[in-house]
Amino acid sequence: MALYIKDPTVGLMVEQNRARLGVRTKTDAVRIALQHELDRVEEEIPPREKMAALRQQARHRLGPPVYGVDMKKLMDELWEEAE
Repeated sequence: MALYIKDPTVGLMVEQNRARLGVRTKTDAVRIALQHELDRVEEEIPPREKMAALRQQARHRLGPPVYGVDMKKLMDELWEEAE
């Protein structure tokens, strides 16, 4: 996918960023700048929202909870520690 920067001010900023970072190409400079911005935005997300998203992903991957199963007993049996 091609990215054309038509704004000369933005082009100059990319070139300055490339020189300061010491990378060879403008593509590398843009990649690094975008990754830094994504990291910054990610840090602003409250931990509660991050945990909610992780719980939702886990539910999607693992399926619905199994009710009526004694997980301690099951794990003990799997580890052969049941009495």
